[in-house]
Amino acid sequence: MSPELLRILLVAVGIGLVIFVHEAGHFLAARWCGVRVDVFSLGFGPKVVGFRRKGTLYQIAAIPFGGYVRMAGEFDGRGDGPPPADSLHAKSVPQRFLIYAGGVIMNVIFALICFPLVYHFGVPAIRPVVGHAQPGMPAWFERIPEGTEILSVQGRQVHDFMSVPPEVAISGSAPVRFEMRFPGESQSREVTLQPVKDERNGFYRVGLAPAADPNWAVEVEPDGIAFQAGLRSGDQILEVFGASPGQNPADAMAQHFAAATPVGLRVLRGEEELSLTIEPQWQVESGAAVFGIEPPSHWVRAVRSSPAIDRLGLLAEDRIVSLNGEPIWRNTDLLLALRAAPPGELEMLVRRGPSQRRLTLPDYDPLQAARLFDDIALGQDLDSNVILVRPESGAANAGLQTGDEVVSLAGMSVRSWQDIQIQAAQAADQELPIQFDVLRPTEEGTPKPIAITAVATAGRSLAYGFSFRSGTFTLRSSNIGQAIAMGARSSVNMLREAMLTLRQMFRQEISPKNLGGVVSISRISYQASSMGWTKLLFFLCMLSVNLAFLNVLPIPLLDGGHLFFLLVEGIKGSPVSDRIMGYSQLVGLVLILSLMVYVTYQDILRLL
Repeated sequence: MSPELLRILLVAVGIGLVIFVHEAGHFLAARWCGVRVDVFSLGFGPKVVGFRRKGTLYQIAAIPFGGYVRMAGEFDGRGDGPPPADSLHAKSVPQRFLIYAGGVIMNVIFALICFPLVYHFGVPAIRPVVGHAQPGMPAWFERIPEGTEILSVQGRQVHDFMSVPPEVAISGSAPVRFEMRFPGESQSREVTLQPVKDERNGFYRVGLAPAADPNWAVEVEPDGIAFQAGLRSGDQILEVFGASPGQNPADAMAQHFAAATPVGLRVLRGEEELSLTIEPQWQVESGAAVFGIEPPSHWVRAVRSSPAIDRLGLLAEDRIVSLNGEPIWRNTDLLLALRAAPPGELEMLVRRGPSQRRLTLPDYDPLQAARLFDDIALGQDLDSNVILVRPESGAANAGLQTGDEVVSLAGMSVRSWQDIQIQAAQAADQELPIQFDVLRPTEEGTPKPIAITAVATAGRSLAYGFSFRSGTFTLRSSNIGQAIAMGARSSVNMLREAMLTLRQMFRQEISPKNLGGVVSISRISYQASSMGWTKLLFFLCMLSVNLAFLNVLPIPLLDGGHLFFLLVEGIKGSPVSDRIMGYSQLVGLVLILSLMVYVTYQDILRLL
């Protein structure tokens, strides 16, 4: 059996186990209370396989979106006479409450048992250490340095970096309090960051990214370009030849990637040092055909105050046109131009509003390049109709060039990148050629009008055949007692996160598009399985806790809806009428089906 097929089988068994545990809770509670169970089903719809024992049909059904336990008398109504003794309606309110709560109880018990096992054997986790602060984000403005250790968020201890983003997101727009230990410091310090809403992802962020492996170990694609050059998984990058002083290997590689140049590496393998060179190659990507164009990334999203920036006079919303005469299209263009600039006066041409301005830094030293670059956050200029053309793309093959200003597409005028994107995407989807009418800059200064017909082709990306490992470690308890405590704390924290996430969705501080369905669950489970059985079991514990929370919500058809009506029955002394129960079940069915359609749609969007 292939490793991929084995992982798929493990995921199917794991998700099925969580569903089985939930339904087993209802089944055991019903049997304990003397209720006959007619069907115990994993999945919905027609039976695929099954068997009958002691009056109960045990089956696996065709639609693997959950499961159910059908009990005697559950859907028969109450009628006029007394129900049979083994019927659900013959049981008291406390007994029925236990039966409907059985699934939730079992899901919580599953997490309370399995979480300690995970922590006892050890689960892969990402070190809570900052790799970098995203330019333009709150952590960047606060100058959180690389290598900072995150000790706690909102007073809650942090063991895994992946617990940081959820804590920030559920805090919403409120300031987030961090306890951090900066590099080289023995004492921790408290840092408060004001998160900002990420409209694309639909939640609040502060812009912290995890650190790579501290030894810069790499993962190499089997039989890929780097492998053929002699690089192996686990090798440690000691030096990227040509990197700036103090520049880490990841940033140095980013420059080579932008310039599509060969990279020379000095690596450590065991106790042996090796030098090798990797020639990048363009590889065809799977997916829809594209033209291979993008907007320029020279829009200044934000700047951090510093002596050099203040003297230069660069402002947010400026567009950097050139630096010492070198055109600036991407952030890597800016870094390379800063590094290449000679000592003396630095001249930057920017577009500010409708006019252009020349900004100067009279006492520029190339050693300032990295610091000056780090204080400028660039983004895509979506208001521009100038295009960047990727090498080896359909646009490049047709003759389009970086710097061309698109005037019209297929005879329709365009004014911004959004206009270009809409027209180009339609042509690419229909696999039709499209005419670009562009103005191309000339040495004489008068743009030259050109008409070029281009055809979308398969996307191509530059590949070096290796990536840096993340800074992972094995999170393990020191004894059984600590494992139990850590497991209980994880269960409580996940229930808390689920409740706060729902609250923030109602407050519109977290977008519902972050909800995931069966596609997301399967995809994340598959990814977790690649990191070992403890990571998969850890995710299944998370899934079990979230399933418990979802089922306790007072939504008709769910367990929580039944529990709500039982509470009403207990208070008023009689059951809710069949008419109200019927209408509520219909409303619940519509809500659940609508939710399933919505989350599946969001899953598909994420995949695309």
